[in-house]
Amino acid sequence: MIRWCSYCQSYMGESAPLEDYSLTHAICQTCLDQGHADDETHVAVMQAVGGYYQRLREAVDTGMPLQASALVREGLDLGLKESDLAWGVLQPLLRRAGARWASGNLSVAREHLFSSTAMNMIDLLFSDMPALRERRQSQHPDILLVMAEDNFHSLGLRMAELGFCLKGYTTFTVMPGLPAKEVAALSESLQPRALGISVALAPQMRSVRETRGMIAKLPAARRPKLVVGGSAVRQGLAVPEAWDIEVVEDFDLAITGRSGTSM
Repeated sequence: MIRWCSYCQSYMGESAPLEDYSLTHAICQTCLDQGHADDETHVAVMQAVGGYYQRLREAVDTGMPLQASALVREGLDLGLKESDLAWGVLQPLLRRAGARWASGNLSVAREHLFSSTAMNMIDLLFSDMPALRERRQSQHPDILLVMAEDNFHSLGLRMAELGFCLKGYTTFTVMPGLPAKEVAALSESLQPRALGISVALAPQMRSVRETRGMIAKLPAARRPKLVVGGSAVRQGLAVPEAWDIEVVEDFDLAITGRSGTSM
């Protein structure tokens, strides 16, 4: 379930059952410390946020067309921060769409429709925030984000790019997938602190293995930390410990800190 603070309207992470993407309201520690628990003026806002989220869930389930600009504006007008809109609203709805598609309860067309809306929402969040845009495609990035060769599922990496930029990191993102040799050359040129590789299918780990071998030859001062995430990892793909690669079920886990990962 998606935990949401009823008072400051911030995303609080997830709780069991994790496959249930409905909204549950709580109170964050900051609001509790400030004594907001006895303040009833937030009830109306809480109900409005709940209604907003529920309408989006129903739209995912029915395939109803959505206007990205209106969704972003409504969320911000409700007091949601851009980061909470991304991780507390958009991300769980994308997971719900993916789960429903995998179980045969959502057509490919409807899944693509919502994915397209989500991509437009990400673009709008970037366009509305000049400081955010300045962190993208940096020539001196903290994080280089790439897709493994033959991976064409770009939405997850776009979410990661947004999340890292919202956290204040500079990024350089390349889509679709690149051959390992080109990833290694790009990493040597840009010298990022971390290299994140998105893997959608198990065979794409071959590209990760090749990239790791090339990165390992770089001088220690120019060798980025390697992180692998994506749908293949979420589905249980194992990465040999000897590869010395950090594995996260989703790159957003690294961003929000729920995995203990720090870039």
